[in-house]
Amino acid sequence: MASKILCIIDGATDEKFQISEMLKLMFRGYFLTTPDGYETESNTCIMNLLGVENIPKNSRAWFEAKGNGINLCDNDLVLRTSLVNIKDGIITSLSNRSDEIDLPGYFSLGDYKGIMVLKGRANELSDVTSYPVHKHMGERLPEDLGIEQPLKDEGIYLVPWSPSVKPKIKEWNIEGFAVTGIPLVKGIAKAIGMKSSENQEFTGDVDTNILAKIDMVLDMAEKADFVLLHINGADEAAHRMNEEEKIEFRNKVIEMVNDKLMSSKHQVVVTSDHGTSSISGHHMKIKQPYYTNFDIKFNESEGIREWLKR
Repeated sequence: MASKILCIIDGATDEKFQISEMLKLMFRGYFLTTPDGYETESNTCIMNLLGVENIPKNSRAWFEAKGNGINLCDNDLVLRTSLVNIKDGIITSLSNRSDEIDLPGYFSLGDYKGIMVLKGRANELSDVTSYPVHKHMGERLPEDLGIEQPLKDEGIYLVPWSPSVKPKIKEWNIEGFAVTGIPLVKGIAKAIGMKSSENQEFTGDVDTNILAKIDMVLDMAEKADFVLLHINGADEAAHRMNEEEKIEFRNKVIEMVNDKLMSSKHQVVVTSDHGTSSISGHHMKIKQPYYTNFDIKFNESEGIREWLKR
């Protein structure tokens, strides 16, 4: 059976990105991945590419919690958290001590990352200060963030961002499968009725097993109507402001995707969710080129919605 495959190379584009000679043969157009009124972030851009209508705001942490297998109730408030070192009130660096946090409802995601579930407090969504630390390094931390601080006596603070409540999202009527290494995409997949991969080699960074991902995609394409392949390492390298690492990983992904997916019998669309600058480390709201192994033209702002209906 032939299936539809969407490959998202997260954060692939940037200020210097140019379409290579190899990619020019498959270039078809651009997607506008950030809808008006939304921030440029993977949560929103991926749902927009998938053609999700009425994309829910305040949902990222909820999707990540679900993708991590955390049980949630409909009236819970869910936060992403970052652990930071503070000196004289100023954020100096990230602190990789999330495993030491002992608070009810806290789940460590390793290093400085975590999820906080505030049971039954969805109505307090606007009371928590959302403070994405990657935008505020070297700045003074607000005094009241709305959550407890278990390690503040040691100069370490738990900083919340992306407060979320249960999103309203419509399930698809197609058989779908997501191959990914990050909980966010697993959570989105679950919300729209797709199953997702479980493989420890899918790390969500540049050390992910790209070949194993592609092999799983091709295997699932024999069983499902639609397969989403999400590859995240280029975005992570850019956040680290490591341009060489990003370019090397992106080129490796493109070569493998071209050799194995574009030559398959399946209809394949390859794109990125957003740009990520290796200079600033921030996401970029720019048009994302897409490439296919078949002849198609998409509506720039609607993602692959109409394609999936065919």
